[in-house]
Amino acid sequence: MKLSFLCDAHRQELNANVTKAIRFWQEGFDTAQFFNDQGLWIEAIPHAGCAFEIAEILATNKDIDAAVAYEWFYASSQLLANAFNNLGYKEEAYQVMGLAVERFDRE
Repeated sequence: MKLSFLCDAHRQELNANVTKAIRFWQEGFDTAQFFNDQGLWIEAIPHAGCAFEIAEILATNKDIDAAVAYEWFYASSQLLANAFNNLGYKEEAYQVMGLAVERFDRE
């Protein structure tokens, strides 16, 4: 299973507009955190997934401070993996954490 939460058009738009990417990351992360706190993991997953992908875009583009970008990426990875794990989707949770480890290893 390939994890993908952003369509190509949104990925391109967020790649080109750091301000919008930051805003969308924050909205996605906060919404996912709210649903996660309520135990509504199915609802949390799409928002956490978008935050995860946006954080990776921000880390790749290096348009913001690297420490901040990686903190957001780490937090988004944990949130997404936690939601998957709580639903019993262990393979997807491991995949998210594996992608995060690969990302940090490259840096």
